[in-house]
Amino acid sequence: MSYRFEAQSPAAVVQLIAASYLRHGFYWYVTGSIPDGKDPAVIDRKLIAKYGIEVSNGNAAIARNAALRMHTTCDTSVGSSCW
Repeated sequence: MSYRFEAQSPAAVVQLIAASYLRHGFYWYVTGSIPDGKDPAVIDRKLIAKYGIEVSNGNAAIARNAALRMHTTCDTSVGSSCW
């Protein structure tokens, strides 16, 4: 399986931003840097594991739909708690 989170060129970064982020309404971004002496691959694996971003689009959609169903079935108008 190829590594999906590494841009192969500056043009690829621009394409990703234009095709994926901007068209979905993500206009703000944060930049950062990895300190000298740290291995970028180790930091990357740590962030991917921490935020759980290495999931397929299908699994992400399933999780979103499940959360949406849970959220829309809560009826607090009768005074009951959804949690």
